[in-house]
Amino acid sequence: MPAMDNKKIYDFETYAPNVLGTSFKRVEILGYFPYESAVVFQPDLQPIHAAVVSSGNLPVGFPNDPRQYNYYRIKKPDGSITIIGEPWIDPTSIVEVQVSNALINVPNVSTSDLARITVMLKQAGFVNFDITFGGTTTTT
Repeated sequence: MPAMDNKKIYDFETYAPNVLGTSFKRVEILGYFPYESAVVFQPDLQPIHAAVVSSGNLPVGFPNDPRQYNYYRIKKPDGSITIIGEPWIDPTSIVEVQVSNALINVPNVSTSDLARITVMLKQAGFVNFDITFGGTTTTT
């Protein structure tokens, strides 16, 4: 039984952030697959498994064969899609995130204000947003 459900949004940490990265915030679960299906989406699962194992941070009982466990296909907020092994995820770190759209109206904005607002949103980690200015919408 998977710990995360399809089409829901989650934050989680992995046991090997030095191998897998740390950008598992607000990821959408696109599927849950056995190795035979996951390797179709990401053919290099065996070397990634080996790197995760060699990181030395895995819990006792970690399967030493990448064909013995299941994988999640995830979509990151930047739109990139990847495969991650279920045992690579720290189950105590999984948090379902409730997301929705936010509409913010800032009156009396100049073009220079618009540039600053765009920079601030990106610095805050928001990479997918629309700004309407003077009837024109800009999508990032």
